[in-house]
Amino acid sequence: MGTKPIAEGATRQDMFVVDADQLTIIGAKPYTGCGADTDDGQEHPLWQERVKTLAADKIDPLKVRNVAYFGVKEPVLARKDGDRLVVIDGRHRVCWARAANAQLEREGEKARVRVRVIVEKVDDKTAIGLGAGLNRVREDDDVLTEARAMMRVKNVTQCSLDDIARDYGVTKQTVTNRLTLLTAHDDVLKALDDKRISPTAALEIAKMKREEQPTRLAAALAGDATVREIKESARAAKNGKEPAASGDGKGYNRPSIGDLRKTWAYVSENIHVLKGIHPADILRWAAGEVHHRQIGGFTAVLRDAKVIE
Repeated sequence: MGTKPIAEGATRQDMFVVDADQLTIIGAKPYTGCGADTDDGQEHPLWQERVKTLAADKIDPLKVRNVAYFGVKEPVLARKDGDRLVVIDGRHRVCWARAANAQLEREGEKARVRVRVIVEKVDDKTAIGLGAGLNRVREDDDVLTEARAMMRVKNVTQCSLDDIARDYGVTKQTVTNRLTLLTAHDDVLKALDDKRISPTAALEIAKMKREEQPTRLAAALAGDATVREIKESARAAKNGKEPAASGDGKGYNRPSIGDLRKTWAYVSENIHVLKGIHPADILRWAAGEVHHRQIGGFTAVLRDAKVIE
């Protein structure tokens, strides 16, 4: 049988499949302890600061679990140096594979994770540019893109959250959080997609009752609510209680003497700003019985008085 012709424009390239322990990472030996690595310093053209993150206690165990199950799917770039294959790009993939092999060995498995290596015939200058450039151009999926991908995997394969966590190299809680995000009000998702609100704040809003989410989103976008306060509101809504800002759970923190003085000084000179605000409500705020956001228009007064930002 004849071989199939190579597609027009395609070229052949040297590729090897090797054990991760056979690959050399410049300057990594002090951190990895692997005999194949070197202890070269910054003077070597292929030394990178990232070798310091290759120590066993800094390698992400979730990535190792993923590699132990699936293997290393993205080839590593290397160049020949005598009889060595020196890594240009893919240092972490190599170390994940090494750690995965150690894990498999501890579990009594005979199979080993092997790494596909593309050999580049390049000089020092090009090798440095490749290593630096490839790390710069990689972009991780944003939170919503990742969440939608996880949801699709869950719906199509009916697999467990543990399986999705393994596949993505994250914790089960991260998967749960991503899927919870997708239940948020459309306004919240739009704000997150536009990067007008952080993923952390969006998640806390998503945990609230759907009808309350637009109001809480508006407060967050206006700077009237911190992530911590959103969390407290979400927790209070879940428990059917009024949120408490103080640590003792009995009410709101009383404003400090300094804040009271600044408020008094400001309103004394700008008495008109209290129009529509009942004096009794201000006294309740001063006593720590209510939060300033529960008094219509009072938040703006405190902001102008430089009591809050």
